[in-house]
Amino acid sequence: GGVYRCRVTIGGATVDRDITVTVQVPDVTVLITSSASAVVGMSYTLTCTVSGADNLEATISIAFAGPNTASGTGTSLLLPLDPLDLNDAGEYTCTATVSSGLLTSDLELSDTEAVNIPISSLTVDVQHDGGNTIYAGSMLTLTCNIFLVSIPSNLLDGVTVTTSWLGASGNMLATGGTITVNPAARSSVSYVSTVVFNTVVTNNGGTYTCRATTTHSSQFITGVTTPGEV
Repeated sequence: GGVYRCRVTIGGATVDRDITVTVQVPDVTVLITSSASAVVGMSYTLTCTVSGADNLEATISIAFAGPNTASGTGTSLLLPLDPLDLNDAGEYTCTATVSSGLLTSDLELSDTEAVNIPISSLTVDVQHDGGNTIYAGSMLTLTCNIFLVSIPSNLLDGVTVTTSWLGASGNMLATGGTITVNPAARSSVSYVSTVVFNTVVTNNGGTYTCRATTTHSSQFITGVTTPGEV
């Protein structure tokens, strides 16, 4: 690009004409796309695509950075995560370097994609110790057993499990009075939460729900909520 001058001389006369040529670099873009929803145990692929460089006669280097990496040349690069695991959760960046003799300098472009994966499974089993018949005036314990499934050992320390109990009338059970609500306590990948009725009365009858919710310290691992009833 620049200013070009055409000069014409006829006899003793000279005439100049200028023209400005502006050269624009094509609109080259980089985009990451995913093949499906992120589900533990299923096939999942990230694809990085470079567009707009077709007329540059360019050499393109392309690379993924993140929890998993890949590199290659060309306008497309696949990063297969098969089967998908919680360890694959995180932020991925694809960087492309476009080199061409038609450019004064290389183009470097990138795109970033967050792979958010839900904790795969949370099993909730609710029981009581009252047998087939529960008598008024007796003591009763409701037990909520919670089990995490398919959590890699290196991610277990980031897991937090909380429980809430809904009473027979749908109200949230509160700590105090004749009811004691214990939070979830972990042993390996299992948790236990209990509700204790020190003295059962007739209006305590009904269906009780233990709702377990997991969260994780990683912003890329999402928790789940699972109810269980007794």
